[in-house]
Amino acid sequence: MMSHLRSSRAIAVDPRTTSNISPLKQSGITRKQALASYTRENASPQEKLVSKIVSESVTEAFYHLGPKHVVECLIDILELEHSVTLASIASNPCNFKKAIESMFGEGSYFIDKLIRARLGKKLGLDYEGKTLEDLIAAAASSSSSSSSSSLLN
Repeated sequence: MMSHLRSSRAIAVDPRTTSNISPLKQSGITRKQALASYTRENASPQEKLVSKIVSESVTEAFYHLGPKHVVECLIDILELEHSVTLASIASNPCNFKKAIESMFGEGSYFIDKLIRARLGKKLGLDYEGKTLEDLIAAAASSSSSSSSSSLLN
């Protein structure tokens, strides 16, 4: 009996081009998954660190809304309905903010404030009066000028 499992091998294509659609279909992964993988592989160490810090801050802020299964559902909704992954928030905070506004309406201000508070705490900065974009820019400049271990505290 033959098993019909998807191949777990990585596919080395540039998912931004339409000519690579058929290899993606053959491999059983979506264009979004390939693009996320491509982006992560080509990110600099500083970009990866900033992305990790922002992702952790978002996840921690979501825990204020409920237990683990609630957080997982929120992350799934971001990914499936709004095409926003945790890894993409640092590089495109505008799409994330639009998704949060769509999901929570006026309550998005509260979520944004929680995220900014967590991110500010991780960076050792006062988040009041700063936008998410300001804090991400501060994280990027901090990661390029200081050691990575000091940012992850």
